[in-house]
Amino acid sequence: MATIVLRGEKLAALTVPEMDGNFTNLNNDKLEAANGTATGTLTADDITADNLVDTIIRGKVQDLGNIRGTVNIDTTAGDTVTCTIVGNTVFTVSGLVTGSVNTIYLVIQNIGAGSITWPGVTTFNTGGSIATSPTGKSMIILDTVDDGVTYMGVQSWRDYA
Repeated sequence: MATIVLRGEKLAALTVPEMDGNFTNLNNDKLEAANGTATGTLTADDITADNLVDTIIRGKVQDLGNIRGTVNIDTTAGDTVTCTIVGNTVFTVSGLVTGSVNTIYLVIQNIGAGSITWPGVTTFNTGGSIATSPTGKSMIILDTVDDGVTYMGVQSWRDYA
């Protein structure tokens, strides 16, 4: 963990050498990433609930608006997708991280307003299709462990106002 000189502890302005030291300590005590691979050292002291929530659990949200036809979900633009179904829809996915578990969260308005073809070979935990209605919101969670060949899906909630 980096040692940082805080102004509040000194009760005075930081000197230039103290500020430079702070930047050096932060630079030397960071976890580097090269092509998605960590190159630094991560210790238990570096992990807090706040930084886990901020960096792992909270993802970018992409709003696809009204959709129908073939719709690609580019996971590099966000792993949480909001959209409104206005006709028959075929979902495809791109931007998956190869060799990783990839999870997509879909918040879909009017899920029953058209037929939906899910990406890859999607199997829902119910063993069948999901419950749909022409109004309300549903959340669908899709996981893939084989780079998008197959997906395991669950309908987290439906008909939410």
